[in-house]
Amino acid sequence: MVGPQGSRPEWLTVRDVAGLLHVGEETVRRWIRTERIEAKFFGGRTGYRIRRADLEVFLGSRVLAQRTGIGKEPLTTSQD
Repeated sequence: MVGPQGSRPEWLTVRDVAGLLHVGEETVRRWIRTERIEAKFFGGRTGYRIRRADLEVFLGSRVLAQRTGIGKEPLTTSQD
């Protein structure tokens, strides 16, 4: 699927998000399982997909947390 700008896909893979944020794929999956980031499971080999808008919401909440110190957690954990 293509987003409104025509060149950027609306849906991102776990690998795409991990690459953009410089974290491991398992970290992204953990965020999905703990509902820190919204995703849709398409099943089988397709797996999870994250809407670009949901990624932006997730990143915005992280910036707010860093600025206010509320809910401040590191992007990565020692489990990666």
